Amino acid sequence: MLSEDKDEDPEIRKLADQEIQELNLQTQKMQKQIEILLLPKDPDDSRNIIIEIRAGTGGDEAALFARDLFQMYAHYSESQKWRLKLMNESKNDLGGFKEITFSIEGKGNLQ
Repeated sequence: MLSEDKDEDPEIRKLADQEIQELNLQTQKMQKQIEILLLPKDPDDSRNIIIEIRAGTGGDEAALFARDLFQMYAHYSESQKWRLKLMNESKNDLGGFKEITFSIEGKGNLQ
């Protein structure tokens, strides 16, 4: 083992120690991923979801942020081939949402 070899180059030892640290981090990440994959599937995973976004305190800025948040959900849903349906919306004069409710249908939308 490297720690037992007295004639080794200090630079090689440093590189080996760095590699060991990186590999330990990778191992920990992989263990967490494996634990998640081994969890049983939730029976609700195949159900559709309803999301409601309301602009809070902040007036027009909050409504614009609510719009941005909705657009994020819409783009992500589209990229995952999920179906997004608008259920209710209330806009302000700047195009932001005071309130918006929508559903997302598709496999894996709760994960």
